[in-house]
Amino acid sequence: MVKPQVCRTPEKRRRHSGSRSLLASAAALKHGLPLVNLVRGDTGARALRQRFPGLPTISTADADWRTQVQDAVGGQGAQVVLDAVGGSLTRDLAALLADGGTLISYGALGSGSTPLESLALIPRGLTVRGVSIGQWLTRTPGERAEDVAFAARLAESAPELFEVAARYDLADFAKAIAHVRRPDKSGTVLLTSPAS
Repeated sequence: MVKPQVCRTPEKRRRHSGSRSLLASAAALKHGLPLVNLVRGDTGARALRQRFPGLPTISTADADWRTQVQDAVGGQGAQVVLDAVGGSLTRDLAALLADGGTLISYGALGSGSTPLESLALIPRGLTVRGVSIGQWLTRTPGERAEDVAFAARLAESAPELFEVAARYDLADFAKAIAHVRRPDKSGTVLLTSPAS
């Protein structure tokens, strides 16, 4: 049996939840992977539940969110936790893992930090991995082509998953970062540069 994965992403308060939640949910459904979504607030949870009614979605604003996650993963812990936010809640997310599980971090928008030694890596045999676009570029051309083809099919079949929140000129990157950190942001913030 495949253990469920837990995906934590920033809350978005408008029609859709975060683009990362939407993409992770769509990919999980496509590949038949069990997934539990975590968002920071009730509004984002409701939006994600509406879009993906077959996937459990839990708000970390709920006092009992940890218990809800444990119930959703069958009380045995998750095999993988995807953390698109980072920050001080990472320790709580690592606690949701089954022994031998993996925490995959690909975001750093959360406040605070989590000391590595607080994650009980050694006694529980946990693995922590970071993922970035730079690492994706080291994959084989065939793997990258497969990923791009999947994204193109997804964009054609569900364009609402690729909602753009705002576009900023590269010179305004600080404004773009501030926009990304807003809890009410919906969609992806794009950096652009003038055509040469």
